[in-house]
This record gives sequence, structure tokens and C-alpha cells, in this order.
Amino acid sequence: MTTMMKHLRMLQPPLRGLRIWLGLLLAFACIQGAWAQVTCTGGGDTLNVTFPSQIAVPRDEAVGTMLTPWTYSGNTTWTCNNPGGYYGPAAQPLLTGSLSSVTVSTPPNNGLPMPDNATSYAVVQTAIPGIGIAMAVGVFDKGCGWHGWFDDTTKLRASFCDAGGTWPNRAVFAVAIVKTGTVSTGGVLPAAAIAQAYPLLYSPHVPVPGAAMSYLTMNAVQIIPLTCTTPDIPVQLGTHYPSELPSVGSTTTAVPFNIGLNDCPAGMNGILYEIDPVTSVVDSAQSVVALDSSSTATGVGVQLLDGTGTVFPLGTAKPFSAYNPGTGGSYTIPLQARYYRTGTLTPGPANSSMTVTMTYQ
Repeated sequence: MTTMMKHLRMLQPPLRGLRIWLGLLLAFACIQGAWAQVTCTGGGDTLNVTFPSQIAVPRDEAVGTMLTPWTYSGNTTWTCNNPGGYYGPAAQPLLTGSLSSVTVSTPPNNGLPMPDNATSYAVVQTAIPGIGIAMAVGVFDKGCGWHGWFDDTTKLRASFCDAGGTWPNRAVFAVAIVKTGTVSTGGVLPAAAIAQAYPLLYSPHVPVPGAAMSYLTMNAVQIIPLTCTTPDIPVQLGTHYPSELPSVGSTTTAVPFNIGLNDCPAGMNGILYEIDPVTSVVDSAQSVVALDSSSTATGVGVQLLDGTGTVFPLGTAKPFSAYNPGTGGSYTIPLQARYYRTGTLTPGPANSSMTVTMTYQ
């Protein structure tokens, strides 16, 4: 018999009219007896993919990043006696989330041949915002050999061969956890069955009668967002008189304040922070920024200092050395601010604002 191979992608063949439908019915009647003789032993396995019990996700990690490498299950194998016709190993996902817009382009590769039928792999969104799962299945039937890695995230996948005789049929899974968006709250991916596998008849598309179903499970995984909570910080610089700023370059008394880094998780390599003005910079060497549009005062700006009273450089990422990666915790960054005379004084409200950018490594 000439060995042939088919890859199944969609399991809903169209009907093309009554005459063709009758022809298919008659053809099925002719081969039904042969299919009734297909028997399979084996299978019935519970396969596992084991991820770390905790996965920390940096806030600045790019969307589409694989938070785990492809993680492989063991094999499940059936030995099937085939008198003729097409049948082969199939896998069906049990993931319940919606399809995300993210795809994975890195193919599985655990020593098996590279894929012959997939260039990217879909990612299903989980119940945790920003976290998805990609899944692939590799299928092998001895009559036709290795068929490559199928994307097994959203559809039933199967590979068929018409080689007669008794042959082993095998399926193996690869699964990865993927960042699909902002991970703000974290949570637990529950332990669950996420796919099933079985030998499938090509026509009709039903499991081989009596064949044992195998299941793929994953362990529970806690997702921890690597980010600190940073509240807004209003700073009251007070009411001042022109006599307190007698000349350009004179300043008022500095007002201390803190930037809070609250509930920082353990496990980050470090934290960088940067402060940038929302308004224009009047004097970059002195870190003096202009007043905003709500102000009517003129001739002054706001100067930023560090906790020791030294001019704090604007637009420069600085490491936060107090962070402890072993324990995490809550911290403060001490700073000071004051008015700085830049020109002719006019009384009125004098307001400005700056933004703080935290980078988690």
C-alpha cells in the first residue's frame, strides 16, 4: 500500500449538494466495516507540564514575552491495528479563555524535528489580566512518521496516515505561559486539565471505539506582578513674600517630602527612579522648572533637591539602593523642593508638577 499522510486543520467539511452528500454516504457505507476493525491499546495516561509554583512578572516586560520556556509533557502512546484507511493521533484543547491578540513565534524544540506546519502559536487569555497560555502538540504515527508541532491552543488537531498494519501512535505536548498585557493584580492559575488526546478516525471524525483517552494537566502557578505602589505626592511650598527672594538665584526654605514605594514584592533585581518636569526646564544645572498654566505669579520656578539638599538631576534614572530583593517591602525616597527666583517677581499662585517613573528590573 502506498503510504500517505494527511494533516487535519478544520473538522467541518462543507456539504456540496444532495448528490455529493449521497455519494459520501455510500462511500462511508463501503468503508464502515473496515473502520469497525480498528483497535487501539494503551493511552489512558495523565500527562503533566510542571511550571514554577511562582512566576514574577516585571512591569516593564514586553507584551508577548514568554514568561516560561516551552515546557514539555511526557508521551502518551497507543498501539493500533489498522486494516486500511486514514486514522491517527489527535489532541483537543480544554482551555476556556478567549483568544488574545498575542502570538508566539518561537517554535517548540525538545530534540524532535522542527515544525512542518506552524509558524506561530496562538495564546489564550487566562482569568488573570495580562497572562495567557500557548500550547502545541507533536504527533507521530509509525506508518508516516513525525508530523511536526501543531498549534493546539484553540482547535482539535490531528494527523492521519493510511498505512495498514499495527503501529504505535504518539502525542506529546508543549506549553508556555505568556505575557499578554499589563499584569497589575496577579493571582493564581489553577491546577487543571488543559488538553486531551486520543486516536481519531478520519471519517467519521470520532475517537477510535474503545481507545483510552489521555489528559494533559498543569500545576497551580501564582503570578506575582513586580511593581510597587506609588501614590501621588502633593507638596505645599507655603506662602512667601518678595523680601524672601531678594535677587535672581535666591531661594525659599526647602520643604522636605517623600516618594512612597509601597508593597514592593521580593524577587526584583533592582529599582530605578526618574523625575521629569511636566513644564519646561528653566535652569537644568539647578533643576529649576517653570510654573504651570494655573499660576499667575512670575519670576520664580520650583527647584528639586535630594534628601541632603543637593540639586537632584532631572531626567536621569537613579538606582534605589535601599530595596531588598529578598524581602521586598515598603520604602521612601526623601526629596526636597523650594521656590527659586528666576526674574522679576509678580505675586500670585505659583504651581508646578513633575512625574516620577519607576523602572523595575
